[in-house]
Amino acid sequence: KAIGAAYLMTWTGRNVREYLARVVEGVGKGDDAAADELPDLHATCAGLKSYCTTLAASLIEDARKSCGGQGFLRASGIADLSTNYVGSVTAEGEAVILALQTARYIIKSVAANRKGERVAGSVSYLTMKPLQHMNLSSYLGNQEVLLQLFAQRARQASEDLESDFQYSLNNGRTFEEALNDVAVAAWHVCECHCHFNMAKNAFEAVPKSITDSKAQTAVNRV
Repeated sequence: KAIGAAYLMTWTGRNVREYLARVVEGVGKGDDAAADELPDLHATCAGLKSYCTTLAASLIEDARKSCGGQGFLRASGIADLSTNYVGSVTAEGEAVILALQTARYIIKSVAANRKGERVAGSVSYLTMKPLQHMNLSSYLGNQEVLLQLFAQRARQASEDLESDFQYSLNNGRTFEEALNDVAVAAWHVCECHCHFNMAKNAFEAVPKSITDSKAQTAVNRV
């Protein structure tokens, strides 16, 4: 699990750096289309920072526990890692606050998609049609199916969140109060959003980064 997460975070980090560089360059040249991508870039970075730091801290703690009493020793290499990294969950942006920032963007994107407006690439799952019933004996080697399942989950969770949020608004709650009402669901939606985008990044990166077919198979299994 930790090895797979490390690959996902590595490829997603590269993707975000390229995305950021492209948007910054476009904005510097006065490209209005690049400026329009800033809300999506902010939501993407906020969600990924929240989810990835939380996941990494959890996996480091799992590794420490797996070592038993040795995990407390500095010689294990894990004790210092756990102590030094745990602060990243709240430093430079608290995880829950950032997740809610992403959720706000997703709520607005769901509403825009319902009106027939174009939505950004990170929430492309909102435009996908519901999956038909599938009979699969194994997901092994079915990366496209797995990506579709991640998209389906993210789409359904996002639409449910927006519906609950609108229900609170219609009952006289302010925007911030309504968002607080759905905070738990908003955290879940942020996770689903990140799962889809990280899986999508990996799906696109493996063929480009790894040319050996056997190595590709091994990494896809991870």
